[in-house]
Amino acid sequence: MGLYDYLRCEAPLPAEYEDMQTHTFQTKGFHRMLDTYTICAGGTVTWAAGGTFQKEYRCPVDLADLYGDIFFYDFRVSNDWNSGLITFRARFTHGVLEEITVVDARPPAKKGDTCEN
Repeated sequence: MGLYDYLRCEAPLPAEYEDMQTHTFQTKGFHRMLDTYTICAGGTVTWAAGGTFQKEYRCPVDLADLYGDIFFYDFRVSNDWNSGLITFRARFTHGVLEEITVVDARPPAKKGDTCEN
């Protein structure tokens, strides 16, 4: 468990997941202060404070040189009683988005499914 940040994605998600485009995702890829980040349509990332901590306690956020992978996730809405968890990976080089891919798509649980240890 622990804290996380929120992420909105204006850049296109993979075609088969375009129904999730308006979701607000969770991520642990930044400072985990309940802030909101946005992957803009142009491929850059913006930050908006909004978490529970005072600004003077925050680490500086330098998104211009963002490099590497940011994972973000949410449950996909469906007609089933429980939707599957979808995890995306956004890959950045020098602050610009290269691609968004799906790294984990767990199918929805169906009524009557049981957990086996």
